[in-house]
Amino acid sequence: MMDVALLRRVASAFVPLLAMLPVTGHVAGAELRGEIVDAATQQPIPARIYVQHESSRWHFVRSADTRGTAVVYDKTNWINANSVEKHTTLSAHPFVADLPPGKYTLTVERGKEYFTETRSVEVTAESPANVRIELCRWTNMAERGWYSGETHIHRPLAELPNLMLAEDLNVALPLTYWVTHSGRPPSAGDKNVAGDVPDRLIEVDKTHVIWPRNTEYEIFSVGEKRHTLGAIFALNHRSILAEGVPPVGPMAAKARADGAIFDIDKADWLWAMSLIPSGGAGVPHSARRRPWRRRMGMAPLHPRQLLHAAQLRLSDGPRGGNGQRRPSRARRLQPRLCPFARWLLL
Repeated sequence: MMDVALLRRVASAFVPLLAMLPVTGHVAGAELRGEIVDAATQQPIPARIYVQHESSRWHFVRSADTRGTAVVYDKTNWINANSVEKHTTLSAHPFVADLPPGKYTLTVERGKEYFTETRSVEVTAESPANVRIELCRWTNMAERGWYSGETHIHRPLAELPNLMLAEDLNVALPLTYWVTHSGRPPSAGDKNVAGDVPDRLIEVDKTHVIWPRNTEYEIFSVGEKRHTLGAIFALNHRSILAEGVPPVGPMAAKARADGAIFDIDKADWLWAMSLIPSGGAGVPHSARRRPWRRRMGMAPLHPRQLLHAAQLRLSDGPRGGNGQRRPSRARRLQPRLCPFARWLLL
């Protein structure tokens, strides 16, 4: 066996040499600083910012002011890895980011009343990069008596003041109670927002407000079985609802007496048509959904896929007395479907 003392002498001789070797993979940092202002007033404004490296990797900024706030949103869809949403919402203060040197694309927007601004910037380790981004407002709906609102929000209450100002969203109705099992009351909802939910209006400022008590019944399980039904929102109620669904009628009557109004999501789901007469739900929510910058998690079906799915249902009917299968009604109607199918494939 090799002498222990000899091993120690060899190790002590190599340690200084190892310290002199370059560390692979280490990249010196570079700093990006910037501010976002209204093009007309030249005043700082809250906004949403995307930072993407030329390699397609996403990065995030932080507020450069101790009085400022920055909320990072970093999501990748669990079904489709190409469906991502990665941005930071900023208060009306300067921002800063520590980045690897390289070329970046900055995309900045504020709600739907400002034009989106895109900027290319290169940062190096030698000196920080500074950008000033001006957003041009093309309309002001609040001045005309119209205020923006959102009824489908699944975000923590503590983040909403930052988000609402960055998106210029006037009224927020976050779904703080969220139930996905039939018969379960919202007080025991499996996806509720953590913490106490106040029963009062929260004023972010004079034109941005939050009503925090709202409930989504989005039923995916009935009893012990997976059975998707649909979604109904009870909005603007004061007390915590104690009724599960279905049936929807008893819940709707008590919620309405508590000041609630109703909305529905996913108008093509199984029980959607019954929600309006039984619950008094309003206009289908999906018709008012805000557009997303990211790709959807599930790609829409191509007309050929829809046709293939329809053909799978055109099965033969039961056997006749001679042992031959009789064409089902769907099969008998197939010739009538052909012109429509050809139109789909154009």
